[in-house]
Amino acid sequence: METKERAKRSTTETGTATNIFNCNKLVGIIIGFGPTYQPPNPQLEIENMQKQAAEANQAMNDVDYWLATYKLAEDSRKSIFDKLLPTVTRVLGVAVAARLPENNINHIKELVHKMRGVRKKPIEIIPLEPGEDPQKHISVSQTSFTAQIEHLNKLIIYLAQIPKYTPSEQDLTINGLNSLRDEMGATNDATTAADRTLYAMRRTRDELMYAKEIGLVPTALAAKQYIKAIFGATSWQYKEVSGIKFRNIKTQKIIIVPAQTYVDKSKETAETPENPAETQ
Repeated sequence: METKERAKRSTTETGTATNIFNCNKLVGIIIGFGPTYQPPNPQLEIENMQKQAAEANQAMNDVDYWLATYKLAEDSRKSIFDKLLPTVTRVLGVAVAARLPENNINHIKELVHKMRGVRKKPIEIIPLEPGEDPQKHISVSQTSFTAQIEHLNKLIIYLAQIPKYTPSEQDLTINGLNSLRDEMGATNDATTAADRTLYAMRRTRDELMYAKEIGLVPTALAAKQYIKAIFGATSWQYKEVSGIKFRNIKTQKIIIVPAQTYVDKSKETAETPENPAETQ
């Protein structure tokens, strides 16, 4: 699924750049028509099309900038969250080595299992009779980024109340665990903020490019139709522009995606346009 989503976005980014390039190419040809190109609709005037292309190009650059910002933030978050499971596993080892009471060990284990996404009790699988529907179970996974931070915070609070928990390793002390939790929170906040900004930049770009009737692509397509109407389908003028293609990409409504788990490769939650349909 992740590969398909990224492929769709890659198609969108490439299609946008191609559309802008082709619009500038179309405008260049239209300029060559001289005063014979006099559209009744101001939307199709050369100056307006040049302005739209410039705005769309800036919007595309903004998307590229925030995509890079998001990727860097995402990589930083992953590097920090990857420290979590090895760290809490060592915490459990220290607790066992310190011979803490069994109830203490069991509670620490429970929190560590939550971070690992392990059920406290395994699901009993009952064999199906012919024709029966498979059983459906509600997921108890609590490994979203925010949930992991919360689990670690609960572990820290619990350990701080156990006098015998006195590890010599700095990163396993209460202060060390607090630092890890704070880093996790900061990188998660930064990634979330970059993701939201990237989403907004994509929305702006798509509005400028594909908004019904007033977007860059609908305007370019309308200009081609106007040239066909005034010069004729067999005219040299129309033949000059008929081969210039534009991808009219349909954008989707906002979809709220549940928090992702840090153990998976991070997926973008920004808006994903549908597959582009090439139009003339």
